[in-house]
Amino acid sequence: MKFLVNIEEVVCETFEVDAESMEEARRIVIRAYESGEIILEPGELVEKRIAVFDEGANEWREYEEF
Repeated sequence: MKFLVNIEEVVCETFEVDAESMEEARRIVIRAYESGEIILEPGELVEKRIAVFDEGANEWREYEEF
């Protein structure tokens, strides 16, 4: 039997930004991220989870942390 297995990892990195407001800081960081100025390095692992797909039954098992 064949199965597809997804693994998701969530990493977290904090950036310091000079801005006039929280919304402006958010916009600055999103723009920098989208333009490639900010690239997340393997940082603090916040979450990892796994899900398995059974091709024979055409069914996904719910994601679970591991």
